[in-house]
Amino acid sequence: CTSVACLCCLVHAAYESTEQSEVHALRSLFSSAGGAGWEAKNWLRGDPCGSEPFFCGEGCNGWQGVHCWGPGGHVRRLDLRGFSLQGVLPTELGQLTELASLDLSRSNRNLASGLSGSLPSELGRIGFRRTNADRSSLVLTGNPLSGSLPAALDDGTTKATVR
Repeated sequence: CTSVACLCCLVHAAYESTEQSEVHALRSLFSSAGGAGWEAKNWLRGDPCGSEPFFCGEGCNGWQGVHCWGPGGHVRRLDLRGFSLQGVLPTELGQLTELASLDLSRSNRNLASGLSGSLPSELGRIGFRRTNADRSSLVLTGNPLSGSLPAALDDGTTKATVR
């Protein structure tokens, strides 16, 4: 057994496909936020976190804007800024409990629409835990959202920067 061969075996053994609840959350976002109109690569094809050997999301044939890290098949960062999101945020986003950063900001504020409605209280399930690779943030800039932050995001325990 060479050290390279053993390393490849360990990487393969540690891989788990993206958690099904997280895949469901991403598919729900696609459906409720106008995903058919996004100019995004690979959405709804294959595993959101990509393919072997690194399973790192977009850079590994995963879904554009989806970034994964570590074992367990968890989405750590979702960067959909400028994706022309339209519609409402689904409650299923709360299933992305390992998320550190969520950016759904609009880059083109001249568009008539964007994300609307109120923030689902289920967003409070997201820990927004900072890691060495990801700063913790929730960015919704430029979307005509109404209401207030879910209580769990506004209680002082969330470490995310909210914009």
